[in-house]
Amino acid sequence: MNSIALLSSYAITLATAALIPGPGMTGLMFKTLTKSTWHSLIMLMGLITGDLIFLLLAIFGMHWVNQLFAPEFISVLICVACLYLLYLAYCFWIANSTHSEPSPFVQPQHTDYLDGLLITLSNPKTISFYLALVPSIFGSTIIPTPMLLIILSMTILTLGAVGGLYIFSAIQMQQRIKQPQFQLFLRKFSALIMAGFALSLMSIEIFQFI
Repeated sequence: MNSIALLSSYAITLATAALIPGPGMTGLMFKTLTKSTWHSLIMLMGLITGDLIFLLLAIFGMHWVNQLFAPEFISVLICVACLYLLYLAYCFWIANSTHSEPSPFVQPQHTDYLDGLLITLSNPKTISFYLALVPSIFGSTIIPTPMLLIILSMTILTLGAVGGLYIFSAIQMQQRIKQPQFQLFLRKFSALIMAGFALSLMSIEIFQFI
């Protein structure tokens, strides 16, 4: 398969995976609704950083990981990540329901970046995508530096575009509906999505060893 076909396959797969609602984009919308656009943009940078870490690990480190750890390592990693997502869902559920006008300078911005980074690093969907699908697309051959730079750029642009779409949707939702009851409903709904996502993936990983 030539380089253009490989890159096209990767871009389409990445965009499709990113568009499917998961903990990262759910958290991004939650940040937009409860803080501000600026906070959500900083969080998006953290999300993208986590994706780049997994991408580089998938490209350069999977052979080492497969040799060092047993095949069950990825399953255990996913289960641990699911536990963290359940904790995040709990935080979403008990979040203060009182909505106020967002201010971009209320909290340190580095916490928004860390929120995005930690959600991505603990996202089972992200782990599965980069540690399973990416090696199947690019194989085990050494990727030339120019192609690697293109892959990194495509990843940043694709995730930035999808994240921007989610932020824009949250802004439109925020402008149309400002009732505290609806804000509370969104928090609870986001928590249920994240918890359901984590429990479903954890059950799959557990049942395959029973």
